[in-house]
Amino acid sequence: MHAIFSIQMVISFANQKGGTGKTTTLLTLATYQSKQDKKILVIDLDPQASSTNYLLKFDENQENNLNLDQIVYRILVDNLGVEPMHIEGTNIDLIPSSSLLSRAELELAMSPDSIDNSRVRRLKTVLDQIKGNYDYVFIDCPGSLGLLTMNGLCASDSVVVVTSIGRFELNALKNFLKELDTTVRSYNPSLEILGILPTMVDPYPITDQIIKKMMDDPKISEKLFKIGTVRGIPKNNAIRNATNEALSIWDYSPLSPSGQAYMKLWEEMESRMNPV
Repeated sequence: MHAIFSIQMVISFANQKGGTGKTTTLLTLATYQSKQDKKILVIDLDPQASSTNYLLKFDENQENNLNLDQIVYRILVDNLGVEPMHIEGTNIDLIPSSSLLSRAELELAMSPDSIDNSRVRRLKTVLDQIKGNYDYVFIDCPGSLGLLTMNGLCASDSVVVVTSIGRFELNALKNFLKELDTTVRSYNPSLEILGILPTMVDPYPITDQIIKKMMDDPKISEKLFKIGTVRGIPKNNAIRNATNEALSIWDYSPLSPSGQAYMKLWEEMESRMNPV
């Protein structure tokens, strides 16, 4: 049995567009807090299972052989709990995913929905029973606003919206913020946007233009993480190389621009979670 903590926050990392750095951000912050002796639960809701493969260190050529009884599918489709896996040498527990989770979206859509057995609140029902064992729960959502992501958002206290830089990404961000304010909050009225995080920020003029558009939009600028003068997580090789070697940035190059930015990000997240 784990020691019981006073739960501080259940946080989803989400966007309705893939490839924005959601998983990298979640894993970087989870390992950072683990090194601060915080007890972390990671829930992988993405059928691509990137968080799972990273934490369990599956070989990229090895089929992820987790079965349905071990993954979050059991919660979403069967309404049953799972025993989180402990990641050896860390303070992280994991409720894993696999490609089998892709079945869950269709099966959830086909299942009866009711107030007592809501399709979008099944993760919340189970998570409410175990979240007191952790300081933070981090939920890795897929890059779409389907029933998997809806389960993550309905189980969360807050969401970090992670976006990369580009015109299409900006449009997707605006659309996602609208959905958070309408569809998602109709199911979870207390959900807060903890912040909007640009990633892969480079020094090119087009990036400056996109950041300026974000700053000029009051719905975005009021939630945009500041992170010093960078206005996001800078693009550099350290974070990519660390991920490729299955290492956290804290073990690979903690003083790199990415490492420093993620430390500043967590400080800002804490100040927003615990305003004076």
